[in-house]
Order: sequence, then C-alpha cells, then structure tokens
Amino acid sequence: GKIEGHIEITRQRFSKEGDKKMELANVKVTAFNNVGDSYSSFTLPDGSFVIFAPGHHVYHLRIQNVFGKAYRVVKNDIVVDLADTSGTKIVFKVVEMARKIKFKKVVPVNTSPTAPKLQKIKVLPGKIYNNGFERRFDKNKAPDFNMPQQQIKVHQLVPFKFYIVANQVTDMASARRIVNILNEQGLNAKVGISTKKNSYYIYLDYFDTRGEAKQKIKSYRAEVKSTLTIVKFDNTITVNPKK
Repeated sequence: GKIEGHIEITRQRFSKEGDKKMELANVKVTAFNNVGDSYSSFTLPDGSFVIFAPGHHVYHLRIQNVFGKAYRVVKNDIVVDLADTSGTKIVFKVVEMARKIKFKKVVPVNTSPTAPKLQKIKVLPGKIYNNGFERRFDKNKAPDFNMPQQQIKVHQLVPFKFYIVANQVTDMASARRIVNILNEQGLNAKVGISTKKNSYYIYLDYFDTRGEAKQKIKSYRAEVKSTLTIVKFDNTITVNPKK
C-alpha cells in the first residue's frame, strides 16, 4: 500500500525569519505496525512524502522534531489503516511556539531584613497533589519497536488432503518468520506439523482434491503462485508432491 502526506509549518506572525521559507527536505517519516515492522521515507523540499508498506495493516506514523526547541509537533503517532482505500493524505502540523517576554528585574523598595520575600515552590507530580496523571510525556521521543511477538498456532496436518504449501522448515523460529512475511503480503498463512518427518509446513489452504487446490492457486498473484506446491499427506507422510 501507499501512504502519502506532507508537513505543514505555521510560523509566528512577528517572527524575525517569517519571510524566509523553511527547508522541509530530508525529514524522516516512520510508519510502524503492531507486529514490530517499520517502514521509513524522507520528505521532498516541499515537505511531501510517500511510504510504501504492505497492506491490510494499521500503521502509526511519526516524525522527529528536527525544527528546534521553538517548534512543536501538534500531533504525532497518526493512525493510518491501509485496508481503507479512501486515500486520505496525512498532514503533520508543526507550529512555532509563542516567544517568551523578558521582564526587567525590579529591585524592591523595602530591603530591610524584616521585609517579606517571595519563595518559589516546586510542585512535583505525585499522590500528595493528586496530579500524577499530569506527568510529562515527550511526544518527540523515538518510537519503541520492542513489541511482543505474535503467537503462531501449529496445526496437525490432515491425512489425504491436498495442501497448498509455500515452504518447509525444521524449526519453529523459521516457520514464524515465514508466516509473518506472507501475512504482510496479505496472505493467510498457517503452520502445519508432520510428526513422522519432524518438519513444519507453511501452507495457505487445503482441499479434498488436487483439482480444487490447482484452481485456488490460480487466484494468487504471479510472484506468489511461482513459490507454491501442492502436497498430499498420508498419515502425515508426504506422498507424490506436485506443482
């Protein structure tokens, strides 16, 4: 799928550099999903960007604040559902914060030791002030991609059925990796186990007849179709595998 958008910057009215156009090229935009995969792109001089990522996933889009402390990203982690084909473009809004006004320090008239003095009190977040929910959160912090792995269910292969097999491996880690790759391509991949051969089969579907399996393979894309094999299992032992 394709994610399109741009960065929009709002300057203060009386900014000293308000008449200068800000450089918006090469700002990194990252999209990440709930299985820990991320895809990135860089903006063009006009602030626009395009990210290509596998469809049928919900992504969170984020940019880092490379514009300086005087600017703020209004909203980060914008949610994009690639299953939605409406084609809404993403807009990152960046605003220049109001400039601080410096006041001239005034010397108090009464400088005697008994004169009252103002004291600064720092209020920390915590239960005593009942404002623990107001703890600061850095919106410009880099995203944490350390997400838990999705659990893969292992299915027992059914004898005398014709399976559309994409791959065969001997360990679960490899099977999980291949299933995640195929699912990123929009395929519903599963893992089947053959106890006699101590193998894991990554398959897309299974049927009662070879003809039904062949008909199903025709519905896949060419680049996927070329990797598929029809395999029949007899008491979980492979017999007469054919394309």
